[in-house]
Amino acid sequence: NKQLLSPDPKNSLMVVEVKSINEWGFKYREKDNTPMDSHKNQTIFYLWKLREKYPNLLARILYVQIPYQNLLEFNVELEEVTLNSLKKFWVYMNKCIKDKKLPVLIPSVIQNPYTKKWQVNYQAEWCRYHIKCTGNPKWLSEAIGKVKELNKGRKK
Repeated sequence: NKQLLSPDPKNSLMVVEVKSINEWGFKYREKDNTPMDSHKNQTIFYLWKLREKYPNLLARILYVQIPYQNLLEFNVELEEVTLNSLKKFWVYMNKCIKDKKLPVLIPSVIQNPYTKKWQVNYQAEWCRYHIKCTGNPKWLSEAIGKVKELNKGRKK
């Protein structure tokens, strides 16, 4: 309905970012009572761009727990500090594209903020280009080895 999509101040439209999440991640989202930063940043970016046309737009992140289908919902507000950071990143990424240079490589191994254990960076694992950027087709097996080494002797 075109009328529902018009930027009428009486309309309250909502962006809902739906994310599936495993049991462990769901537990920590509940415990912290906050969404993941990357999901929040993504939603803030959508909210910022769409509010130009729809000033009363609301935003939420909805986590769906796998396999139980439990739901966890967070309201997302437009935060200027976060938005300014995202805009700087956007400019940086566009400059990398324009200059035909790769952006700074994300680390292959990171420390989990909850367990304090080292782990393979999920962002690197999900990135389709991590092999190209590292120049190393064995980066994942090497990262797994590094994780084992860094966690050696830690209490489980």
